[in-house]
Amino acid sequence: MAERLLIVVNVDWFFISHRLPIALEAQRQGFEVHVAMGRSKEGLAMHEYPFKVHSYDWKRSRASILDEIRMFMDLYRLMRRIQPSILHLVTI
Repeated sequence: MAERLLIVVNVDWFFISHRLPIALEAQRQGFEVHVAMGRSKEGLAMHEYPFKVHSYDWKRSRASILDEIRMFMDLYRLMRRIQPSILHLVTI
């Protein structure tokens, strides 16, 4: 079974501009790559990339404590489900 990498970023365009090369290289080296991210207004086409994408409605600006708890629970459930070998957190 392949090792799993979970990359967590707050918005899709940031992943494409800053973490896409890392994800592609990890996949080339045999990792099963998962990307958890918030959706931007632009709604970038993540289906063009060979990763398992988990999109959420996370807020980038002043979120309430309830929003923060919801985001934490989203991540907790995802990590329990996919059980990543490596967790790469960015801007969360």
